[in-house]
Amino acid sequence: MKPPTLTYMPARRFDTDGGDWSASLDNLFVWFGWIDRKLEERCRSLVSRLVFRDRKRLLPIDRQNLFVPVEIQEDGTRHRLHQLSSGERQLVQLVVRIASHMSGSTIVLIDEVEQHLHTVLQRRLAGIIKDWAREHESLSFFMTSHQKEIFRFINPFLDEPGLSKGAALVKPRFRVKR
Repeated sequence: MKPPTLTYMPARRFDTDGGDWSASLDNLFVWFGWIDRKLEERCRSLVSRLVFRDRKRLLPIDRQNLFVPVEIQEDGTRHRLHQLSSGERQLVQLVVRIASHMSGSTIVLIDEVEQHLHTVLQRRLAGIIKDWAREHESLSFFMTSHQKEIFRFINPFLDEPGLSKGAALVKPRFRVKR
C-alpha cells in the first residue's frame, strides 16, 4: 500500500486574501507580528518598496484594532489594506507570501502571472520580479502565461544586468478530424 504522503505536493500554495478577517492580509501581518517581529517588519518594508514604490507605506500593526494601516506618502492620509484595489492586494499578497517563505534557495512558480492584473500592475509585477531577482541571487522565478503581452514587460530576450532570463513560446496545433 502506498504511503499517503508519497505524492507530489507544492511546498506552499497561495490564493488571494479572503473576504473575512481570518483569511485577510491583516490577519497574516498580525500573525507575523506575534510570531516574528523582524519578519513582519521585513514584509512591510518590502511591500512599501516593491509594490508601493515608496508612494505609500505599510505602518506598524494597529494592535488594538488588529489591522495594518496604509499611509499615502503625499498627504499622510491612511486607509486599510482591504481598501486597496484588487490588483494591489494581489501584489501585496504575492510579495508577503514569498518573503515569508524565502530560504537559502527559493524557486517561485507562478501560473498565469498576469491573471486579474491590468496593464499598469502587470508592468509593476514584472518590475518587482526583476528587482527581487537582482537583489537575491538565490531567488528564481518561473512563470506561465496565456497572454504573450506579459513578455513585453519581462522581455526574456533583452540582456539586463543581474538577470538571467529565458522563455519558450508554445503554440499548440490542434486539428479536428471529421
